[in-house]
Amino acid sequence: MFKVAIVVLSLIYSINANFWTPCSDHPNAVAPRQIISAACPPGGTHCTATRGQVLEADAYVTPVTAHNYLRVTVTAYVLGIGIDLPPVDDDACNGMFLPDGSFHGCPTAPGIEHVWKINVDVNPNFPAFQNTRVRFALLEGGSVVGCADVMANLL
Repeated sequence: MFKVAIVVLSLIYSINANFWTPCSDHPNAVAPRQIISAACPPGGTHCTATRGQVLEADAYVTPVTAHNYLRVTVTAYVLGIGIDLPPVDDDACNGMFLPDGSFHGCPTAPGIEHVWKINVDVNPNFPAFQNTRVRFALLEGGSVVGCADVMANLL
């Protein structure tokens, strides 16, 4: 019994040690290797955005296939209800760069790491929330091909 408790506590700690996780309900979707944002402290458990400002982040992703168009969806789950947060640009291809900073766009190159520069206008009319899952998803032809869940606070 003691071993089971240690395993459970270890899993809880590892899940909460980062502010983002791959989307468990989309196991075939590519998850980022890393997400960097001034709103998300390294090693922290949450990102904090402010209403009326733009949230900027870099997600390091390596596509497994070429994509010509990647529709962006951002959804906050408040009390289990999805609230769409419109991105500045709904085509992630316009924000796909190589790690050296050069623009890549689409089609994406399979097996090559890309940096998706994320920009989300945080509407000043959204209600504040704490400890809420926000899903960033990339869709092609209706299928989720990239996905990450970020734990967030909205001030």
